[in-house]
Amino acid sequence: MVTYQKYVEFNNDKLPKKVKKIVICGLILRLVMLLIIAVVDGFQQEGFLSSTIHADDWRYVEGAEIFARNARNIFDFNAFTRAYALLEDWVGYSIAGKGLFSATPLWYFICCFVTYIFRSGWVVRIITACLGAVAMIYIYKFALYIYGRKTALLSVKLVAFLPYTVIFSCFAYKDHLMMTVMFYIFYKAAKFRRLKEISRSEIVMVALCAIMMMLLRSGFSVVILGVAFVIAADINLKRMNLKKTVYYGIIGAGVLVFVVAFWATIQFKLTHYTVDRRESVATNTISFLMISSVFDIYKLPFAYLFAAVSPVEPFCQTHTWYAVVANLNIIMCPIAVGSLFYAIQKKKDWNVYLGTMLLFVFTIVTSLNIFRHYYSLLPFLFIYFSEFHTKASGVKKITAYSISAAFALALVAFYGRKFL
Repeated sequence: MVTYQKYVEFNNDKLPKKVKKIVICGLILRLVMLLIIAVVDGFQQEGFLSSTIHADDWRYVEGAEIFARNARNIFDFNAFTRAYALLEDWVGYSIAGKGLFSATPLWYFICCFVTYIFRSGWVVRIITACLGAVAMIYIYKFALYIYGRKTALLSVKLVAFLPYTVIFSCFAYKDHLMMTVMFYIFYKAAKFRRLKEISRSEIVMVALCAIMMMLLRSGFSVVILGVAFVIAADINLKRMNLKKTVYYGIIGAGVLVFVVAFWATIQFKLTHYTVDRRESVATNTISFLMISSVFDIYKLPFAYLFAAVSPVEPFCQTHTWYAVVANLNIIMCPIAVGSLFYAIQKKKDWNVYLGTMLLFVFTIVTSLNIFRHYYSLLPFLFIYFSEFHTKASGVKKITAYSISAAFALALVAFYGRKFL
């Protein structure tokens, strides 16, 4: 039951001044970082990982610039298809053959539209930096409804100021838009969970965000929408009656029909990601962390810790911005361990934790070592860590942070062994 005081607090969409300052500082930090990247552009790769067709962010922008130079107008689909085909990206043909939800072309369209209007691919990267700031707002509001102000505040600070989130926001990955629309949906689901009300305009916005997600990562988006339903429904068997059972049953049936309708697309995407994952770890020292069957479930905590600190590689040469992050990302160790400790801590909302954690586990299993796939889910780990840090006893904190220090030293020793 929500008290009147809590209702007023939750139903006020105005951000506190402290949160506004964090969001503004986070945005300024990203824009300054983008300026630094532009200044040293000749000394580093243009893309986060590389400047080749295998790097998604570079390919999005390069294809958009080719389109802007050759298109007769902004709706020239043939020019769009040819531009990306030159980079061995067959998105245009996939749209024609398999449809929009299978091709997931939204970010391609946005990149081409922006680059055609402004005649510069750097504008796309300014947009991703701004999306990082917008996502902070929805992450804060989601955490506020579920966990309270202290946890929400610490979570948004981590998103705003950690080196990985700052640097990665300056590159043209679609995951920034994915994070923004996903957390908008989760924010509205959490709001409905607490206040049991939602306006027509909010329903329209949720529907629009759901469509955008489907055009970004169609198969995974269905899973996300299922978790959002679990959060919004707030099903408690002790409080169920016939009316609620029918209501939730109808919505659940709708979600099931939605899954069945897009099952072919989901299956195709999961197969593609699994193959991509196997190729990415085939020659990697962490390949033993792959979870390929139920008998590998014991690897899950280790795979979780690896995914939480990825990308990480102390002492690697910093000729790419990926390498810069990989050198710095050892500071994620306390967050990784603290969020894992939260699994055994008493929780306010078990079904919220299980739903969101299953999203992360699902992504680990299907996309281990493809860091960009679980980047948009990292805020959940920040929230788990923040809840652990603000609520756990001193003994638990000392234990967790001692283990995180050992974890960090192990990584340093593992990657530093080449100097011995």
